[in-house]
Amino acid sequence: MRPWLITLVPAVAACSIPAVEHGEALFSDPGFARAASNAFSCATCHERVATPTHVRPGYTLFGVTRRSSFWGGKVPTALEATSQCVTDFMGGNPLPADDEDGRALYVYLDSLGGAPSDALPLTTVASIKDVASGDATRGRTTYDDVCKTCHGEPHTGQGRLSMINSVIPDETLAQHKTDPMTGARPITIEKVRHGKYFDIGGRMPPFSLEALSEAQLGDVLAYLELSGLPASAPTK
Repeated sequence: MRPWLITLVPAVAACSIPAVEHGEALFSDPGFARAASNAFSCATCHERVATPTHVRPGYTLFGVTRRSSFWGGKVPTALEATSQCVTDFMGGNPLPADDEDGRALYVYLDSLGGAPSDALPLTTVASIKDVASGDATRGRTTYDDVCKTCHGEPHTGQGRLSMINSVIPDETLAQHKTDPMTGARPITIEKVRHGKYFDIGGRMPPFSLEALSEAQLGDVLAYLELSGLPASAPTK
């Protein structure tokens, strides 16, 4: 039996709005986490189509209720996987199994369909190292697709998701300076690859190698160099 499915029938009966409709609305609603400072929704990090058209830190949620486990196989149930997103990135509390909104979201995601599958791969970069700069033109396209949603335009932050999302690279430079080992460039790479994990602050989700390749990251770094991010340290 798929995780969380056992609790769905009471949820459908208790909700005054059809569960699928209610869950679809919650998918794009930061209020789902019930955390005052949260600006993220499921839609911030996930698509919901079989073939995604945008780069996002999380996998598409098409077929998610048919997966055997989550987070690269480390999380066994949909309830725990959803709670991890709510607590780690949205600043909320873990969801109880009888949470009406959580079950409605599950009903909606289940309605998207998809075939049974094992956990999808999730390769994290444990040891951060410099990434060679790539092509700035491609980097602008990737930045607009991946980073702009949360951080807005470089320098101004125009269009950013909320005031708690940093203006890059300016705020990163102001806080971390330009040291090649501890400055803005390695911190930018660290934030992309580890997000809030590995003792890194904030609520940013990490980008695995499956979500964002090293080449794509190198392109973004090259684009941000045009805005003042230090260039890659020369090799000896």
